[in-house]
Amino acid sequence: MDAAFGPLASRCEQVFIFGLSMGGCLALRVAETRGAAVRGLVLVNPSLAPDTKLFLLAPVLKHVIRSLPGITSDISKPGAHELGYDRVPVRAAATLPKLWSETVRNLSQVTQPVLVYRSTVDHVVGPASMRALLAGLAHGSGDRARMHRQLPRRHARQRRRGHLRGQRDVSSRL
Repeated sequence: MDAAFGPLASRCEQVFIFGLSMGGCLALRVAETRGAAVRGLVLVNPSLAPDTKLFLLAPVLKHVIRSLPGITSDISKPGAHELGYDRVPVRAAATLPKLWSETVRNLSQVTQPVLVYRSTVDHVVGPASMRALLAGLAHGSGDRARMHRQLPRRHARQRRRGHLRGQRDVSSRL
């Protein structure tokens, strides 16, 4: 991602980075290392912490198991399809804790505007990642928004009652 940033920044006046799940972690890392060259971030369920004990076993498992089934189509909307990998190499997954740790340790360097969306249900990225992000971001650099599963009747009821504005319930500034 960092290798692609240079050519993109040379062609564009402003660069904003969007990241979903692990892409959110990578987007934050680029913002930490590239500073003001990144104008802002939009993150959806950014992955910054392990939410399963399986990662504790990854350094050993990588010598025994080559890959594990990937997780795709974790979208509750009927008919929606999310692209993803069929398999996840265990050796690659074993490197994630180091990336998470380095990214979380340097979150105070992210001074760009950050808009973060967190699904109310996510079977991959749990609440530990959002806690790490909110604890580490520089004060005032981000907005949080909670994404709601779109259920037409319930959604319409919530909007009428004032619980939702548009498509999201925006929380207070950090």
